[in-house]
Order: sequence, then C-alpha cells, then structure tokens
Amino acid sequence: MSSTPEAGWFDDPEHPSQYRYWDGNEWTAHRSPKQSPPPPTSSSIPTSATETVSAAFTLFGQHWVSLLGLAAIAMLGFAAAAVAFVIGLILSFENPNTLTGPDFVFSPIGVVLWIVAAVGYLGVFAVMGPAFQARIEAGRIGQSTSVGACIGFGTRNWKRTLWRSILLMLTFFASYLVLIPLVLLGIVLGALGVFVAIVLGFAWFVAVIPALTLATAGVGIAPTGANVISQALSAARKDWALVSGAFYLAYLLVIGLGIASAVVGLIPILGIFANLAISFVSYTVFVIVQHFQWLRIGGEVDPAIAEMTGTA
Repeated sequence: MSSTPEAGWFDDPEHPSQYRYWDGNEWTAHRSPKQSPPPPTSSSIPTSATETVSAAFTLFGQHWVSLLGLAAIAMLGFAAAAVAFVIGLILSFENPNTLTGPDFVFSPIGVVLWIVAAVGYLGVFAVMGPAFQARIEAGRIGQSTSVGACIGFGTRNWKRTLWRSILLMLTFFASYLVLIPLVLLGIVLGALGVFVAIVLGFAWFVAVIPALTLATAGVGIAPTGANVISQALSAARKDWALVSGAFYLAYLLVIGLGIASAVVGLIPILGIFANLAISFVSYTVFVIVQHFQWLRIGGEVDPAIAEMTGTA
C-alpha cells in the first residue's frame, strides 16, 4: 500500500463476504456482513465553515430525538444534584425566623449532601459528555445506536473524560492568567505596547479560545493517549482561520437564537417551552459544530464508537 487509509469500514481481506473495521493503523476484530453499504468515513467531514454549520443543522434534524433523550437524562442528573445541594444548604441553617436571620451551623448530613451533589454533577458531566459526542459521531457516519449504548460508552470512559476536562479548564484559566498581565504591561509601555497588546488579544480571540473550545469534543471522543489540548492548539497555530471560522459563525447563530429565545420567552406559558426548545437547538448545534471541527483538524475518534453502531 502506498498510503495508509483513514479509519473506516472496508472489504475484509480475510472474508470477502464481510466488511471489517480499519482503525487507521491496523485491522480490528470488528466485522459486519455485507447486507448494506459500509458507512461513510472522512467524506462526511465538512470542508468549510459554512458547510460545517450547515452539516450540523442537518445532523441535528436527523437525530434530534435521541440527542434530546440524552440531554433530558443529563438535565435530570444535574437537577438531582442541585436538589441535594439545596437540601444540604437548608440543613446547614437554623432559626430562620429570628430577627437576626438564619445562623450557619455545621451539619454532617448537609456536608454529605454537598459531597453527593458535587460527585453527582461531575459524574453526569463526565458520562453524558462523551455519550452525547458518541451519538453525534454515530449519526455522522450514518449509523444508529441506542441511548443506552452511548451512556455505556460514557460510563466506561468517565475517568478519561474527567481528567481531560480538568486539564482543559486549567488551560483556559492559565490562558487568562498569561494574557491579562501581558496586555496590561503592553498598555503601560506606550504606543508600541498597545500594539503588542492588541496583537496578543487578537491571537487569543481568533486562535486560543476557538481551539480550546473545539478541544471539548476531543475530550469526549478521542482515544486514550491522544493529547487533545496540544492537538487543538497546534491546529490553531497552523491554520487559525480553519479553527476560528466555524466557531464564530456558530457563535453568531447561537447569539441570534438567544435573542429569538428572549423575545419568544415573553409569551406567557408557551414562551417557556419555546425558550427551552430554542436553547436546546442552539446548544446542540454548537456542540455538533465543535465535533466536526475536531474531525477537520485531524482529530482521532475512539474506535469503540464504531462498535456501538450496530454494524460491528
């Protein structure tokens, strides 16, 4: 072979009547009978910012029911964690009707509930994040998979997701800590310093923020061993337009939908449901855009996702 093909389903060299999954480096043990054409691979990755956003809306339209199911489960988990936190807070105050107001007291039960709330929130985040991304990837390659299978994928990889998420949040925070002092120093140094500060701010907005945002997709679906943050920042350094174009186009659409949501929210009762629907659409489409962006920069996808599509 003159070049190594990208990951995908191909004719099985050992069993011509079947397809076999190639992970980009070697053949895996996953096979599928030739009852239907193999799912598309890299050809389904958009090549421009407008195509990326358009493809995100298309994928959402095709799979919104299962994505809504995953989102609803995540919201229930977050709500349960919030209830535990509030109950713990209530138990930590006494004499709420005195003139001096409630007094904070140490409540062992309250502390336990706070710990439960924190663990629950992190658990939902670490499980449902990759589950959501797994469903998006299954939809992208034209295959179906159950909500339960996606949650199973998230459950098996929650430690990896949580660790990457912590590193990503620290990187976001570090970027602020580095940028702000440099900008302030540049302003103090005069005209040249102001120019340098503008350049640094521009680079931060058009490269660093979009790169770290698209890295959130890699956090959930990249295979073990992939350096998600480094790959995203490297892509931004090589081609900042590719990284930032779809990000800001999708962000503008989110802002537009947010304005529409605020206006519709003024309608009594109906506005509440319309607001929730618009928020779900805008959030999901934005996440799908970052998923496509991860693939556009050559980001890897955990081969285990292919095993859940019903073709493996």
